[in-house]
Amino acid sequence: VSVNVSPKVRMMSRPTNYDFAPLQLVPLWQYMMSMKPIKPHDLVQPDVLLAINALELVALCCEGKMIDELVIKRTFRQIFIQQYEAIEDCGSMEYFDGKTGKQILHENPATQAFYRKLKEEHLEKDKLDK
Repeated sequence: VSVNVSPKVRMMSRPTNYDFAPLQLVPLWQYMMSMKPIKPHDLVQPDVLLAINALELVALCCEGKMIDELVIKRTFRQIFIQQYEAIEDCGSMEYFDGKTGKQILHENPATQAFYRKLKEEHLEKDKLDK
């Protein structure tokens, strides 16, 4: 006996990326919460690498729609902005062959784009309509 399943039914039965979002949020949560605050004037350079990798992972998960961007924004907005801006303020670092924080962030386009999106939304919040 053969059963013909229409393409419409087959498409509806496929899991979406968001079906697995709760499973993906837990590792991201652990990764983001394990970051140490970046202090540009008292710098631990390996912590910068971990922070950059965490920010890029979060940004890529949103960009690739592997997790709900609204959940990420609500959960990590503040820490993402704080870490990004702290890295941006870092001067030349031996650990990164003399690159500055701004140069390193420039090498991570998903991180830059997500940061800009978060900042724009923050600036638009509570804006008076004219």
